[in-house]
This record gives sequence, C-alpha cells and structure tokens, in this order.
Amino acid sequence: MLARETTGGRATTLLIVDGHAGVRVALARRLRQAPGITAAVAVGDLDAAVRLAAQLLPEVIVCDPRTLPAAPTAVVRVLAATGAAVVVLTSSLDDGEAAALERAGARAVVLKGSALATLVESVQKARVDGARAAPLHPTPDEVALPAPRLGA
Repeated sequence: MLARETTGGRATTLLIVDGHAGVRVALARRLRQAPGITAAVAVGDLDAAVRLAAQLLPEVIVCDPRTLPAAPTAVVRVLAATGAAVVVLTSSLDDGEAAALERAGARAVVLKGSALATLVESVQKARVDGARAAPLHPTPDEVALPAPRLGA
C-alpha cells in the first residue's frame, strides 16, 4: 500500500507490504481515516515492494515480514536496502525477535493489535529519524529458510 502522510509541513511517502490481501485492504481503509494520510494502494509481495520502492522512493515502508516467503530479518534487510525507513507491523513476536528485526534495519516494531495511533506515531518517528543502513551480510539461516506462517 502506498500512502501520503503530512508531517512537518510536507507529505511522506509510505509503502505498506503485507502478504494477506484482507489485511492489506483493512489496513488501507484504516490508514485513509488516520490524520494526514490521503491515499493507499496494496502491495502483496517482496518483489513488487522493491520495484515500487525504486519507482516511488518512499521514506517509510510498513511491512509484516512474517507474511512473506523469506526469513523476517532478511525481508527487513531487503526493504531497508531501498533507502526507506522500515516499520515492522506484525501479529506476534518470538523472544528476541524485535531486537533481531531492529538489528536488520527496522526503525520500529508494532504489533497488529496496537492502536492505529501507535502505528502512525511509529511511522512519523521513522520518517523524522530517517532510514537505518541495512547490515551488508545476512546470516545463512536468514536467507535460506522461509519465514514461518502464523495463522495463515
């Protein structure tokens, strides 16, 4: 999903990626109702997200890496390599996973059950703080194993 959010007097390009179509539609609907967000479109896979990021140059990407067929930290590294700040929006976290996602380049990790205001605040902070450089060398387990699909 792509959204334009006004913060600090200018629009922020926001790309949202989730592998579940129903979640993409619901999230787009919720984001359209959030203050400062004026548009949203769906992106459901990593390749499409990377292509769209190259075209639109978003400042922030919101993604649930667990819904994509790669290890969550590898997904975050790929998205962070586009130059955008990455905010992870996910349904659950294992012990230590939030820290691993942040080491991979995520600026924030937000649970899907959180209030919309929490997500919007995380996006605004990520935009202000800017993108974090992604580590250059993922570990073999991060790129070789598909991500577990919880609740799919």
